[in-house]
Amino acid sequence: FVWAIRGADKTWIVDTGFDAAMGKQRSRNVIRCPSEGLKALDIDDSLGEAYIVLAQAKWRPGWDWSAADEFRRGLALSPNYATGHQWYGGYLTAIGRYRDGIEELKRAVALDPLSLIINADLAAEGYYVAREYEQALTQLRKVIELDPHFPYARLHLCRTYVALGQYPAAIRECEEGAELSDRTSESLGSLGYAYAVMG
Repeated sequence: FVWAIRGADKTWIVDTGFDAAMGKQRSRNVIRCPSEGLKALDIDDSLGEAYIVLAQAKWRPGWDWSAADEFRRGLALSPNYATGHQWYGGYLTAIGRYRDGIEELKRAVALDPLSLIINADLAAEGYYVAREYEQALTQLRKVIELDPHFPYARLHLCRTYVALGQYPAAIRECEEGAELSDRTSESLGSLGYAYAVMG
Protein backbone atom coordinates (compact mmCIF):
# COMPACT_ATOMS: atom_id res chain seq x y z
CA PHE A 1 0.00 0.00 0.00
CA VAL A 2 1.26 3.45 -0.83
CA TRP A 3 -0.36 6.56 0.59
CA ALA A 4 0.25 10.21 -0.06
CA ILE A 5 -0.14 12.44 2.98
CA ARG A 6 -0.28 16.15 2.38
CA GLY A 7 1.39 18.35 4.97
CA ALA A 8 1.49 22.13 5.27
CA ASP A 9 3.63 22.76 2.19
CA LYS A 10 4.72 19.30 1.06
CA THR A 11 3.41 15.84 0.29
CA TRP A 12 4.90 12.69 1.79
CA ILE A 13 4.55 9.15 0.54
CA VAL A 14 4.02 6.39 3.11
CA ASP A 15 4.72 2.95 1.66
CA THR A 16 3.47 0.23 4.00
CA GLY A 17 4.65 -2.57 1.75
CA PHE A 18 8.23 -2.91 2.93
CA ASP A 19 10.39 -3.18 6.03
CA ALA A 20 13.66 -1.49 7.00
CA ALA A 21 15.78 -3.80 4.82
CA MET A 22 13.62 -3.11 1.76
CA GLY A 23 13.63 0.59 2.62
CA LYS A 24 17.43 0.59 2.63
CA GLN A 25 17.46 -1.25 -0.70
CA ARG A 26 15.11 1.40 -2.13
CA SER A 27 17.08 4.25 -0.49
CA ARG A 28 14.13 5.20 1.70
CA ASN A 29 13.97 5.95 5.39
CA VAL A 30 11.55 3.88 7.44
CA ILE A 31 9.89 5.82 10.25
CA ARG A 32 9.42 3.53 13.21
CA CYS A 33 7.42 5.64 15.66
CA PRO A 34 4.16 7.19 14.41
CA SER A 35 4.40 10.20 16.71
CA GLU A 36 7.91 10.88 15.37
CA GLY A 37 6.55 10.21 11.92
CA LEU A 38 3.84 12.84 12.30
CA LYS A 39 6.43 15.38 13.41
CA ALA A 40 8.79 14.42 10.61
CA LEU A 41 5.98 14.71 8.10
CA ASP A 42 4.88 18.03 9.59
CA ILE A 43 1.30 16.79 9.68
CA ASP A 44 -1.48 18.11 11.87
CA ASP A 45 -1.82 15.55 14.66
CA SER A 46 -5.59 15.94 14.61
CA LEU A 47 -5.80 14.00 11.32
CA GLY A 48 -7.03 10.52 12.17
CA GLU A 49 -6.13 9.16 8.76
CA ALA A 50 -2.47 10.02 9.32
CA TYR A 51 -2.36 8.00 12.56
CA ILE A 52 -4.06 5.08 10.83
CA VAL A 53 -1.70 5.07 7.85
CA LEU A 54 1.31 5.26 10.13
CA ALA A 55 -0.09 2.50 12.37
CA GLN A 56 -0.47 0.31 9.29
CA ALA A 57 3.07 1.18 8.22
CA LYS A 58 4.28 0.28 11.70
CA TRP A 59 2.81 -3.20 11.98
CA ARG A 60 2.22 -4.56 8.49
CA PRO A 61 5.70 -4.97 7.04
CA GLY A 62 7.54 -5.79 10.25
CA TRP A 63 4.75 -7.22 12.44
CA ASP A 64 5.25 -4.52 15.06
CA TRP A 65 2.33 -5.28 17.38
CA SER A 66 2.52 -1.97 19.25
CA ALA A 67 0.39 -0.14 16.65
CA ALA A 68 -2.92 -0.54 18.53
CA ASP A 69 -2.77 2.86 20.24
CA GLU A 70 -2.24 4.64 16.93
CA PHE A 71 -5.14 2.75 15.34
CA ARG A 72 -7.43 3.64 18.25
CA ARG A 73 -6.33 7.29 18.23
CA GLY A 74 -6.81 7.54 14.49
CA LEU A 75 -10.28 5.99 14.64
CA ALA A 76 -11.26 8.25 17.54
CA LEU A 77 -10.34 11.24 15.36
CA SER A 78 -11.83 9.79 12.15
CA PRO A 79 -14.55 7.30 13.19
CA ASN A 80 -16.06 7.12 9.69
CA TYR A 81 -12.82 6.20 7.92
CA ALA A 82 -13.71 2.80 6.47
CA THR A 83 -10.13 1.87 5.54
CA GLY A 84 -9.07 2.56 9.13
CA HIS A 85 -11.62 0.06 10.45
CA GLN A 86 -10.55 -2.40 7.74
CA TRP A 87 -6.88 -2.19 8.67
CA TYR A 88 -7.52 -2.22 12.41
CA GLY A 89 -9.71 -5.28 11.93
CA GLY A 90 -6.89 -7.04 10.10
CA TYR A 91 -4.51 -6.10 12.90
CA LEU A 92 -6.88 -7.44 15.56
CA THR A 93 -7.39 -10.80 13.86
CA ALA A 94 -3.63 -11.09 13.33
CA ILE A 95 -3.10 -10.82 17.10
CA GLY A 96 -5.81 -13.41 17.76
CA ARG A 97 -8.68 -11.09 18.70
CA TYR A 98 -10.93 -12.62 16.06
CA ARG A 99 -14.33 -11.39 17.25
CA ASP A 100 -13.08 -7.83 17.70
CA GLY A 101 -11.35 -7.92 14.32
CA ILE A 102 -14.43 -9.20 12.53
CA GLU A 103 -16.54 -6.48 14.17
CA GLU A 104 -14.10 -3.80 12.95
CA LEU A 105 -14.18 -5.27 9.46
CA LYS A 106 -18.00 -5.33 9.53
CA ARG A 107 -17.93 -1.65 10.53
CA ALA A 108 -15.71 -0.95 7.54
CA VAL A 109 -18.17 -2.73 5.23
CA ALA A 110 -21.07 -0.78 6.73
CA LEU A 111 -19.22 2.48 6.06
CA ASP A 112 -18.24 1.54 2.48
CA PRO A 113 -20.51 -1.31 1.32
CA LEU A 114 -19.38 -1.17 -2.32
CA SER A 115 -15.63 -1.39 -1.64
CA LEU A 116 -14.41 -4.65 -3.13
CA ILE A 117 -11.25 -4.82 -1.03
CA ILE A 118 -13.03 -4.05 2.25
CA ASN A 119 -15.70 -6.67 1.54
CA ALA A 120 -13.06 -9.20 0.54
CA ASP A 121 -10.97 -8.47 3.63
CA LEU A 122 -13.95 -9.20 5.88
CA ALA A 123 -13.67 -12.72 4.46
CA ALA A 124 -9.88 -12.98 4.02
CA GLU A 125 -8.61 -11.22 7.13
CA GLY A 126 -11.69 -11.80 9.27
CA TYR A 127 -13.61 -15.02 8.77
CA TYR A 128 -10.79 -16.99 7.14
CA VAL A 129 -8.22 -16.11 9.81
CA ALA A 130 -10.80 -17.01 12.48
CA ARG A 131 -11.34 -20.33 10.62
CA GLU A 132 -14.97 -19.50 9.93
CA TYR A 133 -14.70 -20.83 6.40
CA GLU A 134 -18.40 -21.04 5.53
CA GLN A 135 -18.85 -17.36 6.47
CA ALA A 136 -15.75 -16.55 4.39
CA LEU A 137 -17.29 -18.32 1.38
CA THR A 138 -20.58 -16.46 1.78
CA GLN A 139 -18.79 -13.10 2.01
CA LEU A 140 -16.51 -13.81 -0.94
CA ARG A 141 -19.48 -14.82 -3.09
CA LYS A 142 -20.99 -11.40 -2.31
CA VAL A 143 -17.78 -9.79 -3.57
CA ILE A 144 -17.92 -11.87 -6.75
CA GLU A 145 -21.51 -10.68 -7.26
CA LEU A 146 -20.22 -7.09 -7.05
CA ASP A 147 -17.39 -7.78 -9.51
CA PRO A 148 -16.72 -11.27 -10.93
CA HIS A 149 -13.35 -10.05 -12.25
CA PHE A 150 -11.83 -9.09 -8.88
CA PRO A 151 -8.78 -11.38 -8.58
CA TYR A 152 -8.23 -10.89 -4.83
CA ALA A 153 -11.66 -12.40 -4.12
CA ARG A 154 -10.99 -15.32 -6.47
CA LEU A 155 -7.67 -16.08 -4.79
CA HIS A 156 -9.25 -16.04 -1.35
CA LEU A 157 -12.08 -18.25 -2.58
CA CYS A 158 -9.34 -20.64 -3.67
CA ARG A 159 -7.69 -20.59 -0.25
CA THR A 160 -11.02 -21.02 1.51
CA TYR A 161 -11.98 -24.00 -0.67
CA VAL A 162 -8.57 -25.55 0.08
CA ALA A 163 -9.22 -25.11 3.82
CA LEU A 164 -12.56 -26.89 3.35
CA GLY A 165 -10.97 -29.70 1.32
CA GLN A 166 -12.95 -28.77 -1.79
CA TYR A 167 -10.00 -29.08 -4.14
CA PRO A 168 -11.66 -28.99 -7.59
CA ALA A 169 -13.44 -25.73 -6.64
CA ALA A 170 -10.17 -24.40 -5.22
CA ILE A 171 -8.27 -25.15 -8.43
CA ARG A 172 -11.00 -23.53 -10.52
CA GLU A 173 -10.92 -20.32 -8.43
CA CYS A 174 -7.11 -20.23 -8.33
CA GLU A 175 -6.91 -20.58 -12.09
CA GLU A 176 -9.47 -17.82 -12.55
CA GLY A 177 -7.67 -15.60 -10.02
CA ALA A 178 -4.32 -16.24 -11.72
CA GLU A 179 -5.70 -15.24 -15.12
CA LEU A 180 -7.43 -12.14 -13.74
CA SER A 181 -4.24 -10.99 -11.96
CA ASP A 182 -1.96 -11.51 -14.96
CA ARG A 183 -0.43 -14.55 -13.26
CA THR A 184 1.25 -12.74 -10.38
CA SER A 185 3.59 -14.70 -8.13
CA GLU A 186 0.96 -14.64 -5.37
CA SER A 187 -1.69 -16.11 -7.66
CA LEU A 188 0.64 -18.78 -9.02
CA GLY A 189 1.78 -19.63 -5.48
CA SER A 190 -1.84 -20.11 -4.42
CA LEU A 191 -2.50 -22.29 -7.46
CA GLY A 192 0.62 -24.36 -6.76
CA TYR A 193 -0.40 -24.77 -3.12
CA ALA A 194 -3.90 -25.93 -4.14
CA TYR A 195 -2.44 -28.54 -6.49
CA ALA A 196 0.05 -29.68 -3.84
CA VAL A 197 -2.53 -30.25 -1.10
CA MET A 198 -4.87 -31.95 -3.58
CA GLY A 199 -2.15 -34.53 -4.17
